[in-house]
Amino acid sequence: MKTTETALAQIAVEWNKLKEMITRSQEKSFFKTRENLTAIDNFFNLIALKRQPMTIGELADALQVLEHLTITTTGSKKVSFADWLDNHRYRTSQNIGIQKKVQKESASEKKNVQYSIHENSSLFRLLVKTHDTLINHHELANLHAQGEIPCSEISYSQSELKESQALYDMETTTQQEEANDKSTIIDDLIRKGVTLYGAAIIPGAVLGHRERILQEAIQNFAGDKIDTPHSKANKLYHFGGQFLQGSLLKEFTNTTKLVEDDIQGLESGITVGHINWSKDSNDKIYATVNLKILTCSYADPLDMSSPQRLFVMGSDGISLIELNEDELEKPLMQCLSEVQGETENNIVPLAEINAKIEIVKNESGTGYMFQVSEFTTKYNTPQLVSTKAPEQMENIMFKPI
Repeated sequence: MKTTETALAQIAVEWNKLKEMITRSQEKSFFKTRENLTAIDNFFNLIALKRQPMTIGELADALQVLEHLTITTTGSKKVSFADWLDNHRYRTSQNIGIQKKVQKESASEKKNVQYSIHENSSLFRLLVKTHDTLINHHELANLHAQGEIPCSEISYSQSELKESQALYDMETTTQQEEANDKSTIIDDLIRKGVTLYGAAIIPGAVLGHRERILQEAIQNFAGDKIDTPHSKANKLYHFGGQFLQGSLLKEFTNTTKLVEDDIQGLESGITVGHINWSKDSNDKIYATVNLKILTCSYADPLDMSSPQRLFVMGSDGISLIELNEDELEKPLMQCLSEVQGETENNIVPLAEINAKIEIVKNESGTGYMFQVSEFTTKYNTPQLVSTKAPEQMENIMFKPI
């Protein structure tokens, strides 16, 4: 996959060219000290790391750092960059809902002579372009993180639900008495990744009683007993957590295609998931599932020696970025912070799954099983598509015979 040259990476190239000109020039109109040049250089290096994406929070911080700069107007008046932008009808961070942060300066910073940037300078024009790029990136990334305006979306028809191998396997497996790996829903309830009626169950700190309390909550919700084979409580207890999430993610692997090179078989990586079990007006038990896939990977099954490839979303909220081995640490730590609840909607998912699962009578009529009644996948990048999506007309017209 070719490395996506994002707008921020292009800005970094422009800055490096400008920096060389400033360094060679005897004109010191931009900076009176080397430290000031270094500060601006550090800023551009921070925002324009070629393939290490910025989080939504980092985009917001970068915008506010820019807006705090001092600008010298053509009339020799000093104003903040934020005021200059506002006066010239540019959008600022506050216009897109970013809360203003109080900038704190240390005593040593106050003693230093603060540089200002003239609005007729090449650097200023680059800063305006950078600010506009960051605004656009933040806006789109935030929308995608909230599940809005995906690049593509596929909702399964009833026939497509029946044709899915992964969903069929889930139905078949949930007719067993327990999962093959003996896993249960208990850990998922404790982590609050699974809720009942939208509420987390807090069993307290007494370790010896936690599982019993949670089992009782499941039985009260389902209306029968866990140890009754094929009961509703039995299905919830054995299959209502990680098993259910894993089954839906298999459908992502089976149906997602990397447009470049027409690659299929992508594996979901770090995922933020939530399952809520509830009942409808007819007392039927169902789950609503939301899974946000933050990373995915691909290993060539025909070339065992080739390294695994890892993909994440870029800073612009729409580009799929392939990371090299030495670029993994920062993006993966940011994704794990999202999984652990330290941040929320701070990472753009490359895809999002929404599904509804019902507990229905099994095929023999002697017990219960899971059945998917709704399934939707959203992709936040045009570089990923579903194999179930209608083929684009131009692809049909120009397909080789």
